[in-house]
Amino acid sequence: VRADRKVTFPQELLERVHASPRLEFKRRNSCWIRPNTVDEVRTIKRDFAGRDLKLVVGNTSAGIYKSDKPDILIDVSQISDLLNMSVDKHGVRIGASVTLEELIAYLAVVDAQIVDPLSTTGLRALRLHLKQVANLEVRNIASVAGNLVMVRDKASSDDPFPSDIDTVLTALGAKVTVASNDYPNHLKTFGIEALPPSHDLPIDAVIVELLIPLTGAAEFVRTYKVASRHQNAHAIVNAAFRFTIDSGLVRSATIAFGGIGRRTLRANDTEQCLVDNRWDDSTLQHALSVLAAEVKGRTFLFPDSVSYPSEYR
Repeated sequence: VRADRKVTFPQELLERVHASPRLEFKRRNSCWIRPNTVDEVRTIKRDFAGRDLKLVVGNTSAGIYKSDKPDILIDVSQISDLLNMSVDKHGVRIGASVTLEELIAYLAVVDAQIVDPLSTTGLRALRLHLKQVANLEVRNIASVAGNLVMVRDKASSDDPFPSDIDTVLTALGAKVTVASNDYPNHLKTFGIEALPPSHDLPIDAVIVELLIPLTGAAEFVRTYKVASRHQNAHAIVNAAFRFTIDSGLVRSATIAFGGIGRRTLRANDTEQCLVDNRWDDSTLQHALSVLAAEVKGRTFLFPDSVSYPSEYR
């Protein structure tokens, strides 16, 4: 092609690209649909109200809960509004369809860009913990929002999901924004602990964004995971701690555990006993006794409890 010659994309093909009709495949009573917008997703959910329906990005939960066979699969992996990632003074904002590996890469970029390293203490802890989740292949297609939904939707089952991601995001005080016609301005933001399961959300509800707050001065974040393997293993127990310690005093404390109860457990009594006390061994020993009492009676017998009983956890 000559350098001075203008190349024009054929108008007919350009219109087809812009139209980008949704993909849809049907087989007997099942259907797979890939819409292009959040509004389309909400319309489809209303149209199929009452059917066994599931929103998917990588559908990796099918490898865990193999008996689940939804009639309708709505693939939200290509919706541009759900793939955004940005950072502002409030924290990191990620679209609901962002994969775990994409988030890991973006957190590294944010950490390098932000001048104050104390602001990204929590983001670094999250990034390191995400690398222990599943394996690279799964992280490349599994979404953060899907993980959170799985925790809530399986909490009442015989096999709850002990999510590492939910535990860490709970400690970091993450927020989740859901779109629905039932909400004012069609949006509602939940603290991560208040996010309900799918059946308690409006019929057309779609998670659109997560906010992961930055950490402040004198805040410390640590996360832990006990598992049978470094990767490709659910946590037996996981934990995340976010403390503000100033002049030797605990100013605030957030403690979250997974693998203990049906959902991520906040140790509220233990948090309260730590606040306004000196950060020393005496305070730690007292906190451990409070924690033991707080956890007692709140444990769930997971399917692996024969190998890892409640006492071990």
